[in-house]
Amino acid sequence: EITLRTSLKEAAYLCDLPLHPSQRLVSKSDRDAVISLGVCPHDSLIMDLVRLGSRIEVLSPPEIRERVIDEIKKMNGIYKI
Repeated sequence: EITLRTSLKEAAYLCDLPLHPSQRLVSKSDRDAVISLGVCPHDSLIMDLVRLGSRIEVLSPPEIRERVIDEIKKMNGIYKI
C-alpha cells in the first residue's frame, strides 16, 4: 500500500482521474487529504508520482518515498538548482 498526502484540490483531481483502480480516499481535513493505492510499485507509477511534483507527498512505504526522492535529486542535478 502506497500512501500519499495531497491538497484538497489535487485530491479532487485524483478522484476524477485516479492513478490506479485501487485508489481510495483515506482521510480528509480542512487542509489536505490522504490517499492510498494498493498497487505493486513499478517504474510507470514512480513516474506518475514524480510528475505530480509538489502537489503530492509520498508518506509510505519508505522505499517508494526514497525512489521518488532519488528521481527528484536526479532532476535537480540536471537543472542545477
